[in-house]
Amino acid sequence: MGNEKPKWLPIGKITTVRGYIEEALTDAKERLATLEEAVPNPHVMDDALLDRVVRVNKKILDENWLYRGQLDHWLGGEGSSAEQRIEIGALHTLADELDRVLEANISLAGELRKGSINRIMEMDDIELAVRTLTGEIGRPKGF
Repeated sequence: MGNEKPKWLPIGKITTVRGYIEEALTDAKERLATLEEAVPNPHVMDDALLDRVVRVNKKILDENWLYRGQLDHWLGGEGSSAEQRIEIGALHTLADELDRVLEANISLAGELRKGSINRIMEMDDIELAVRTLTGEIGRPKGF
């Protein structure tokens, strides 16, 4: 977010903005579902992947201000119909949900990193054996 003022889109581009927010939300929910699947076995993830998840989600979170600004611009502008104002309110709700899902992705990636394959590889054989036998670390499927 530099010193430049964004060039706001006309209200006729509301469908384009809706598409962006919906697509970003769908993608973020899919990432969250993938991360949640790894919770019982975080060692299936590596630090590079989890770092990328954090980086991508933070980037989208950082850019979401622009779409919120666009929505606020439309709400404050003249010429938007009652129907469009309802649509803008719904888009604000979607943008809020997008923020929550992105933040959940960032948080869960951080938690998974504590048990990633990188943490497993850092253990000596005895520590790995003890943690596996006590159930602290799940065994890979098929064993």
